[in-house]
Amino acid sequence: MQPSIAVVNHKGGVGKTESVYRLGIQFAIAGLAPLLIDCDPQANLTGRFRPVINGKQCMSALLGGAVQPQTTLHQAALNVDWPHPAASIIAADISLENVAVGLAQRNFNRLTALASAIRAERHFFAGPILIDTPPNAGILTLNALVAATHVIICADPEADAITGVRRVAEIIGDIDRERGQAPRILGVLATRVDSQLVRHAEGLAALQAVGMPPLLGVIPNRQGRDAGERLNEAYEPVAAKVLAEVGQ
Repeated sequence: MQPSIAVVNHKGGVGKTESVYRLGIQFAIAGLAPLLIDCDPQANLTGRFRPVINGKQCMSALLGGAVQPQTTLHQAALNVDWPHPAASIIAADISLENVAVGLAQRNFNRLTALASAIRAERHFFAGPILIDTPPNAGILTLNALVAATHVIICADPEADAITGVRRVAEIIGDIDRERGQAPRILGVLATRVDSQLVRHAEGLAALQAVGMPPLLGVIPNRQGRDAGERLNEAYEPVAAKVLAEVGQ
């Protein structure tokens, strides 16, 4: 069974979408045909590809909210326009906010809608699944965590993001106690790190403190015309480590 990896932190602006996007590129380069799932109504991951969303081809129709889903996983998947072939995305849009309200009102299966969709049609996808999540601990993030086999926690080396790491770990512990199973935390990915800032050095030390998940890697803050190329280089060893950890 291929892994499903949720990229999480309930703080926004910590590079979750960037990480899903760059890890997806590295998985595609490795020939693993990743499926990217955008669980965020802000749809920033979707916006990287600008797919044409029509009717049933989106996350809203896949999850269904308070009603039955209108589409299946493989029907909702859209091909990614990358130089590397065999990648796809389940796109999001703003209507996912209404779907989240509907999910929260369900009496049953409100936390397992995404897991059920993946489980039913996982055989259509050969590669790993990467799930981008909203910047909160709401129903869509919980669906992603229940659907995931593994979790990467993104955090820039700032105090509120570090608090978010602990919060995610607590939520996963709650899921384990309630359901008897939970995704394995692969570690923390430190993002947007400025090596010239003293507070970032202190933040990195805090992310590596006793009791914190292991540090998967450090992604420097990159800007400028070659930022994309340099970010791909920074994510390459992280992707290799992640694939080794999940057995790919």
